[in-house]
Amino acid sequence: MGRVLQSAGAEVRLLAPQVEAADQLDVPCRGFGDRHELAQALADSDVVVAKPQGPTVMRELRRSGNRLIFDLLYPDVLEKLERVVEPDGFKRRLRIAITLDRFNEAMRIGHNFICGSERQFDLWVGGMMANGFIRPSVYDSDPSLRSVIDVVPFGLPEGRPEPDPDPWGSSFPEIAAGDEVILWNGGIWPWMDAQTAIRAVAELASRRPRARLIFMPGPGSGVGRDASTRARALASDLGVLNRHVFFNEEWVPYQARGSWLAAADCMVLCHGEGLEARFAFHSRVLDCFWAGLPPVSTDGDVFSDEIEREDLGAIAPSGDHAAVAGALERVLDRGRESYGAKLEAAADRYRWEKTVQPLIGFALSKGERQRLGRSAPRSAASALRTIALRLTEARFRAQG
Repeated sequence: MGRVLQSAGAEVRLLAPQVEAADQLDVPCRGFGDRHELAQALADSDVVVAKPQGPTVMRELRRSGNRLIFDLLYPDVLEKLERVVEPDGFKRRLRIAITLDRFNEAMRIGHNFICGSERQFDLWVGGMMANGFIRPSVYDSDPSLRSVIDVVPFGLPEGRPEPDPDPWGSSFPEIAAGDEVILWNGGIWPWMDAQTAIRAVAELASRRPRARLIFMPGPGSGVGRDASTRARALASDLGVLNRHVFFNEEWVPYQARGSWLAAADCMVLCHGEGLEARFAFHSRVLDCFWAGLPPVSTDGDVFSDEIEREDLGAIAPSGDHAAVAGALERVLDRGRESYGAKLEAAADRYRWEKTVQPLIGFALSKGERQRLGRSAPRSAASALRTIALRLTEARFRAQG
């Protein structure tokens, strides 16, 4: 994204609390340690593209005078509903309310917004309307609202990754040449459904004994570690652990993921039915388009519609492991090469040079900067939560 913005004439800098491996990036990087350093960095810029942030950073963004473009690709509040399971109902409600406050504040102070899909566009426009941010003057100037919010999905580089002759040999010596490798190429999260994928491969193995499912990510932490532990226990109970189902012990480096994708036979993604799946943007599916790897997915998310419509892989009902096993078998029977041309066409639709165009229009706009919610006050409850969070952040900073 940064490179495309640069080619369009923007001077791009990456600003973050901590900057590591800056020499591996193609854009200049700048770190900040506190709000004063952040304010100094913002004084040297004209436009900020960021996810909704915590209260301290949001205050500095609002004061900066920059054009604020908020990236709403990840609807965190829906993820929190899946992630946060508290025995204390008040704590759960508070966590979710704080997350929602971040998004509401972004819509209140932001000038422009980007999201990942047309479904997300509808979600966020609904949020704007519910908060009273779509005033008659905003609507009259652009009934489509595309001058306020537009779709800028995650993008893909040009070309395809090259396969490694044996990318998993050192990690999984049990996997031999000629085995049919199915990748789970993203995190194992509670709102995903790794159990259905494992049950599907256990059933498939009775018909295709060379089927191998590899979970690419490492164990993770927090809720990710818990979900991974449950998945491993199920594979062990079914008698397929380290025979037909394998778990990586460390994360594959981002730059190396392409060789794994290029060498596999297909990918599998299972998720439950719910709002998180419906509005999520699963970028792991984009990686499959990039690598020419046919995906097998359960239905309900935005990419499942595209996979089915364009014949890019196969779709099965959520939670139905027998149907997932059947979908995997159909894709393996056809072979990944039969999907190659269609996956290449899908990848071309998501090249960075194409996806980022609406963002370029926002970032380089010379038009008047009008905050979407400039006349909308915050609720008293949201204001109190913000003050409490700022005091908590200050206490942690004081303690080092």
